[in-house]
Amino acid sequence: MFSKLFNYFLGQEASKKSSVLKISKAECYKVVVPLIKPFSTSRATSTKSTNYLIRLECDGIAGVGEAAARGSKLTGDHKKYISGVVGKMLEIVSESIVDFSDKESALTSVKAIYSELEACAVENAKKVNKDKPFRGILSGFDIALLDLAAKKLGITVSSLLGEKRERAYVSASTLSASKGAVEIIDRLRSQAQKFDAFRCKGAADHAENLDRLDSMRDVNRELSKNTSYWLDLNEALSPEGAIEFIQLAVDWMSKEDNEKQLMIIEQPLPKKYVKELCSLQRLCDELLPLKYGRIAIMADESLWDLDDFKLLMSHGGCKAINIKIPKVGGLLKALELGEYVEKNSPDTMVYIGGMIGTSDMMGRAIYNLYKALPRIDFCTTSPAANVEKNLAKNPLRYVSASINEILLGDKPGLGSDLDYKAIEKYKEDYFSRGEGVAFDKPLIFDKSLNVYKNKELLGFTPKELDNHLIEREALLFGLNSVRSTPTKFSVFEAGNIATFSWTAALGIPKETRLVCKEKAVTKELFRSAGAPVAEGNSYSIHDDRAEIVAYAEKLGWPVVIKPGVGTGGVGVTANISNSEELLWAIDQVTNNKLASERNDDTLILEKHVSGKELRIIVAGGKAVAAIERIQPHVVGDGVSSINDLIDAKNKLRSENPRLSNSNLKKSTAAEFQIKRQGKTLNSILCVGEVVTISPVFSISQGADTRSVIHKVHPTVLEAAIKAVNSVQELYETGVDFILEDYTKPINGQQACICEVNTSPSICAAHFPMYGKPVNVAREFLCSVLHRKWGENYSHIDTALENSSYTGMFIEVEGELDHHQHTYILRELEAEGVECEIQRYRFVTALSCKGDLSKILTLPSLISMLVSSSSDVRKVTSFLF
Repeated sequence: MFSKLFNYFLGQEASKKSSVLKISKAECYKVVVPLIKPFSTSRATSTKSTNYLIRLECDGIAGVGEAAARGSKLTGDHKKYISGVVGKMLEIVSESIVDFSDKESALTSVKAIYSELEACAVENAKKVNKDKPFRGILSGFDIALLDLAAKKLGITVSSLLGEKRERAYVSASTLSASKGAVEIIDRLRSQAQKFDAFRCKGAADHAENLDRLDSMRDVNRELSKNTSYWLDLNEALSPEGAIEFIQLAVDWMSKEDNEKQLMIIEQPLPKKYVKELCSLQRLCDELLPLKYGRIAIMADESLWDLDDFKLLMSHGGCKAINIKIPKVGGLLKALELGEYVEKNSPDTMVYIGGMIGTSDMMGRAIYNLYKALPRIDFCTTSPAANVEKNLAKNPLRYVSASINEILLGDKPGLGSDLDYKAIEKYKEDYFSRGEGVAFDKPLIFDKSLNVYKNKELLGFTPKELDNHLIEREALLFGLNSVRSTPTKFSVFEAGNIATFSWTAALGIPKETRLVCKEKAVTKELFRSAGAPVAEGNSYSIHDDRAEIVAYAEKLGWPVVIKPGVGTGGVGVTANISNSEELLWAIDQVTNNKLASERNDDTLILEKHVSGKELRIIVAGGKAVAAIERIQPHVVGDGVSSINDLIDAKNKLRSENPRLSNSNLKKSTAAEFQIKRQGKTLNSILCVGEVVTISPVFSISQGADTRSVIHKVHPTVLEAAIKAVNSVQELYETGVDFILEDYTKPINGQQACICEVNTSPSICAAHFPMYGKPVNVAREFLCSVLHRKWGENYSHIDTALENSSYTGMFIEVEGELDHHQHTYILRELEAEGVECEIQRYRFVTALSCKGDLSKILTLPSLISMLVSSSSDVRKVTSFLF
């Protein structure tokens, strides 16, 4: 008897264990998909859409979710910090355990993982998104986790969430504000024949909005319909303007004696006017007699989550709310909000909708939520028709052309996987954690790799890091620092002042900066000074392509095409070997948005100079560092595909403070470069086989870095100094060289100087992948202070291990809010740094003691936390 019971419980426990599994792989694809037609609101016009596709793998099953990250104002996702947060969230998820025993256990597991992700979002929030951080990205992970759990259980996501209805219907489709009058009437007729409501984007102009309403009423009368009227104003009106429009809307409604009329006015005010928004609802109720129907004010931008709804209720509330998954943070949070509304405000109409430019993966998530919400009045998400490519493998469709019911099917989860073939075309970036990417195995290019333990610097962008390194040296010199932005600070000493913006000391003449940007001008200056340049010619991007091709053939292949104005390797294509490649490269200059924004409609065609690329950094009239830039590449190991080798190398780069934000790209240009070598991203390379990923030797495009100043021949260094001296009032700079062998004399070999930079990035010298680091920040600072102050600081030892400093005093302009105060104390405590904070009327003072390497980052980190482009707050610091 006891043995039978024991075996029974043992079997139960074994079954339980087999249902508790670890997520083995977590991936994120950043995709940019053009819209077929531009879509306009009262705020802006969109021509393309950027989304993040999350894929989680467990026990051979993949859960997917789409994150519509639409910026700090719309979804709390600051584009500058998304990549870093996505990486951290992937780390969390790839180590997570899910109990798939039953629905309740699975939901409990998903909610626990979501709590960790939410904490990660809060910890990585900046001032611009601190209130509701990274909701769009969170929603993508939430959807993927629920899709994974539902697929593993063999049920739909709506069933997992607690399905309330079997069918899902589209209530309306949305008309863009850019549509013409004739097209609007045609579209309204189609809406009235199929949907329950008209929905148009509105404007700040009352007459234009009333014209839209008139068109809707005309169609209703023509078709004998009572379709609801819906204007989405997207915060277009001021409080005064909104009151005027409500009065006009009441007059408009009163022209028809119809108690069943419904007009929805969605978010007429900017989101901060919560109290005023609720007052508009009361005004509608007071002015419009019931015999003419109802006007419902709908909260959209003012309502992100449950806290916002409670705030609305405290001011009287609105008759309708718009729940958007990317704003609330996912399906679980949306369901929580919907359940609260049903219980505490049962008369409030509930609408769910999506974001422009998403695929049907988001549509499927929305309609699974539709089926699970306790109340749903409207949903405007229709099958994705305005994107160049729908990235869902199983697109949404209507039951029939004349019926507004959505056919979801009965497949588990969301009912679809991603179209991975299509994703490859639109993918701009890729992140991965977990099994399937061999990050831990030694790679051939990794044998002499420098390893850095400066985790405190990994959150900086390259410009922020450059600027921080110079401030760090100034503080170690014993100078006072006043930081105004993450890339700008000033140092003071005995009435002297010097200000650095990025790596440039303020005071460089405008003419000098312009000359350095215009490649054709600097090329002639270099030539006159006796520095080597490449043979070539300048053209307008509008010149006859045949003429450019003819010159290239005369010059001799291979050639290089580059924008006439620009930096960072953007728009540059090297080693062009035929006319077809040349025409493609010219298109890159004209069609690349970043290249065209920086350029002046000119391009330069030059003879390609083969060799090594070198950045020589000059300060104080001497060459202080030389960084070899090695063409972006991967080396085969006989097992991994090019795709996986890129991921592995990017993992190594992510641990280098300079390279952590400069991944190897899997772009269209990268695929073109790989194709030129007879390969694809899926090709497996032999051991030692090298494939280049980009023709451009730019660090931002994925180039490796090697510090080689002690190997460079003196004549090469002299040529770099000649180039710098040829540009008036240029002192601290970077010189970009291409030459066959930098260890040999410059005469007798192919060589050319490409450009000089007034604000060269210097952190590659501090954190090279290979070779000995060089403290260029110190050299720049000494050069500037000697020029401007006549002081020599070169004798002061700034090595951290020799420093006698033990702490830092920081004074922040203004008061820290509760979030900032708590965040700073928590982060410092986690790093073992003691900190006392004193609040005064106009400043907040911090006294910090601990690891000097961590304390030195505080001025920059606090500046990032408290300052924005519209609210600059000074951070004053000195060591003690």
